[in-house]
Amino acid sequence: MKIAKSLHTGSLHNELPDIKTLTRTLSELDVTLTQDPVRTLNIRNPLNPNQWKTLLHALPASLQISELIMSHQTFDEQGSASFASCMDRMPKLQSLRLTHCNMGAFKPIWPPLKHLKNLHLESITHPCELLMHILGTSGLITLHVRTFQQVDIGIQQHFDIAKALQSQTDLRELTLRHLPSGEELESVLGSYITNFLEPQTKLEFFSLPGALLNQRHCTMLQKVLQEKTALTSLSLAGDNRITPLDGPAIAKLVSLKNLVSLDLSSNLFSEESESLEQIFQALTDHPKLKHLDLNLNDNGPLAARLATFLMRNKTLISLNLESYGDEHLADLTKAMQQNHALRILSMPAFEPVRRILPAEDLRLTYPNHVELMRCVERNWQEWEKKMDDSVPFIEGGMRVVLSSMAEGRLPDDPAPLSNVHYDIAGYAARIAMRMIGEDAVTVTRLNKMVLREGTEALERNRNPKN
Repeated sequence: MKIAKSLHTGSLHNELPDIKTLTRTLSELDVTLTQDPVRTLNIRNPLNPNQWKTLLHALPASLQISELIMSHQTFDEQGSASFASCMDRMPKLQSLRLTHCNMGAFKPIWPPLKHLKNLHLESITHPCELLMHILGTSGLITLHVRTFQQVDIGIQQHFDIAKALQSQTDLRELTLRHLPSGEELESVLGSYITNFLEPQTKLEFFSLPGALLNQRHCTMLQKVLQEKTALTSLSLAGDNRITPLDGPAIAKLVSLKNLVSLDLSSNLFSEESESLEQIFQALTDHPKLKHLDLNLNDNGPLAARLATFLMRNKTLISLNLESYGDEHLADLTKAMQQNHALRILSMPAFEPVRRILPAEDLRLTYPNHVELMRCVERNWQEWEKKMDDSVPFIEGGMRVVLSSMAEGRLPDDPAPLSNVHYDIAGYAARIAMRMIGEDAVTVTRLNKMVLREGTEALERNRNPKN
């Protein structure tokens, strides 16, 4: 049992009159109550009926829990009712995360979760009863549904979920894993497009892992997603066999103009070069793409196109790759001599080798890998220097913003800048640079131009020439 120090305050004692009893009970059940960064109840191991009864008896009637995490639970009829009662004790619940749970087909009386914003269902069997209830009573911001297998959600249930998503107008992130395959996929995908994607205006992240998409499915998605200006992240990870016939449709789909992050990991690319050339050409010319995941892909045909892509692309800053043999990295290393944008390169499968081998052995055994990472580090240092030079452009603006926030004043009634030290404004400016990079500098410069031009226009209107 772990209780964060911040929970031993007077406010919690008011909520939990018998903190020692609660501590002892949760510890015996291997249940964790923490507050880092929000108050979280974590139930890690399966609970039998008696343990559920003990837990419910220990929990106050109204517990201010923000996040509930449960894993490895198998819910029979009684367990489902106990779980519903547990959530009923948490009227302010904002996040629910269930992992490796079997929900069964039972229909307990679920409490309304009016404050729930985030729902994560990972490797869940039979999630529909709970999911449909939440979609009908909550306004979600993130929804990630990763079922254990396709049969966990039937065709008609997908149609019902698609219709229920109509009410989720504030949804920012959506993951739907294991959609049906074959001919059924087109009708299910069409339902999600018609009922949710077409009217949606705020979706920023969309993921269809393991969807087995073909060219027709990609064309359907491209037509609706090209209108979604808020969409910046797209994941098509997992189990897709990308053939020459699929190349043009996928190339158009990954060309969505507002994409910043793209995940194409765990796919099998055809040995034919045409489809890869079309896809990489689209990525090379993309104006905003900054993060690309190609990990766990078939590395034969893919590695041959990657060097040309890196040589020409000017926007990508982060790349996740399969761990290629050192002989395949020679062309990538040459390409990186001309690439000064990529500053984060991950090869997860190679990390154990890097940790084990001494630096000199690593250099002798994997010379291309060492040189490749040296180029990436060079780019990182260049970016750090550029950031240091750019921070002053937005530091002054940060002083104005922070000072106004501290005084609760509007921009046209600015607070004294002396309230904000230069080091605080500089720190805020650096955070802004790390989050949005050169955009922060561009916005600042544009604001200065707008202010100057606007002031001149106002002066002309007030004092027109005769």
